[in-house]
Amino acid sequence: MIPQVAIASSCEQDHIQILSIIDRLLEIGVNFKGFTANCVPDHFTPDLLNSKVFFLDRGILGKMSAEEIKLLEEYSKSHMISCIDYSGAGDNRILANFNAEITVNGALSGSGVIPGDVPEQSAEKSCQFAKERAAEFLKNTELPFSEFTLHHLRALSADNEVLRQYLPPLFDSQDPEKVPPHHDALGPWLYAPLCAKLTGDEKYNRKFLQLLTNTMKARAWSDSGIMGAAGNCADRLNLKGEFPLYEPHCVRRKETIYNEMFHFHGPVFAAAALASGDNAYLEHAMRLMRHLRNFNVDPADGLPCHFSDGTERCGMKWSRGIAHILHGITLMFEVWPRMPEDTAAELIAFADSIGEGLLRTQDKSGLWHNVADEEKTPLESSATMAFISTYQPMINEGLLSEKKYGEMISRARSGFLKRCYRGGFAGNCSGTGLSISQDYYIRRPFNFLFSGQIVAALDENIRFMH
Repeated sequence: MIPQVAIASSCEQDHIQILSIIDRLLEIGVNFKGFTANCVPDHFTPDLLNSKVFFLDRGILGKMSAEEIKLLEEYSKSHMISCIDYSGAGDNRILANFNAEITVNGALSGSGVIPGDVPEQSAEKSCQFAKERAAEFLKNTELPFSEFTLHHLRALSADNEVLRQYLPPLFDSQDPEKVPPHHDALGPWLYAPLCAKLTGDEKYNRKFLQLLTNTMKARAWSDSGIMGAAGNCADRLNLKGEFPLYEPHCVRRKETIYNEMFHFHGPVFAAAALASGDNAYLEHAMRLMRHLRNFNVDPADGLPCHFSDGTERCGMKWSRGIAHILHGITLMFEVWPRMPEDTAAELIAFADSIGEGLLRTQDKSGLWHNVADEEKTPLESSATMAFISTYQPMINEGLLSEKKYGEMISRARSGFLKRCYRGGFAGNCSGTGLSISQDYYIRRPFNFLFSGQIVAALDENIRFMH
C-alpha cells in the first residue's frame, strides 16, 4: 500500500521538528513514505506526489526545478501541501510538538487520509539504532548520572564485552561523596556490581556502597522505614545549590510514596545486597514493594494508582507509573537472577497480580491508555514498552505463563512496533509528576522519545542476562 503521507526535509533526519511531525502521524495511525526505511526523503521526486498529503520545507523547494515546481502546483489543486516551519522551535521539544500538533492535524483534515495503514517497524533495525545511540551517549562521562544513563545501559546490557568497555569510565567519573539529587540519578549505580565482576576490581562495589550510605543518610525516611526519593535533609531547600545542574530538589513529604521510587530504588538496593552480602539492603527494596502493593494498588483490579499519602491511595492509574514498578521488578531480576527464593516469589506474584489488571485494560491496538482504566485518555507507548520488557523475559524464564500472557505481549509488541522509528517511538507521555487531579493526567502532552529501553522490549529472546 502506498503511504498516504509524504515528508521531504532538507534538515537532518533527527531534527526535532521532523520527529514531532512523525510523532503526530504515528499517534494518529498514519503511514508516511520513509517509515520502514527509517529515513524520510531529503530531495523531491515525482513519486512523492502519489500521497494525499505532502510535508516539505523551503530547503526542498529551493532545490526543485521549474518543471518540478509545476508538478507541485498541479498537485496542490487537489491535495494538501504543508510547509514545515522550523522557526521558533529551536531545540525546544515543547514548542516543536505544539507546532506539529497544529500543522499535522490541520493538514490531515479534509485530505481523505484514513488512519490505520501503519505497518510494523523492523525490530532489528530499531534495536540497532538504539544501541548506536546508547553507545554515543555513554561515551560522554562528563554528563551527570540520570535515568537516561540507566536506559542507555539497558540497550547494551545483553553484551558483557560492550559493558566492559563502557562501565568503568562511567563509574570512575563519579564522586561517591556527592549525593545524587533524586532516584533517577541513583539508578545507574545498580550496574556497579556488574562492573566489579567484569573488571575484577572491587573498588566499584566499595564506591557504590559508600555513595549509597551517604544517600541513605541524606534522605528523609518514612515512618515505616522507606527511603525518600530526593533531596538532602541537611539542606532541605537546596539553598546551597548542591545540585546545580538540576532544578531545586526539595525534600518531599516523607509519607508520599510513589511508583517511580521502585524503578530506581528497588534494583539499587538489590545490587547493594549483592555487592555487600548484606540482605538488609534487600529488605529496604521489599519494604517499598510491599507498601506499593498494599497501599498504592487498587484491590478491585490489581492496578497501582500513581502514589499514596501514608495509607491513602492517590492519583490516577497512570500507565507509565505502573510501568515504573514493573521496570523495578525486571531490573531486580537482571541484577540478581538468583536472589533468595522467597524474594523472587513475592516479585513474581506482584507482577502477576498487576498483569491481571493489564489483561483487562489492554486496548484492541495492543497498547494501553495513558490512564490504564480510562479509555478517554490517549494510547501511550512507553508503558507498553515496559510491559513487554517485563512479561516477555518472565515468560522466557518460565516465571510466568505463556498461555496467560503470550497473546497480550504479542499484541503489545505489534502495536508498539507501529510507533517505532529510528530507535525511538511516538506517543510518549511527557514526564509526569504527581497530581490529585484527574484532569492533569488526561491533559499531559505527548512527544517522540529515544530510549535504550526499546532493546529490552523488542529483543524477543531477552532473558535476565546479568
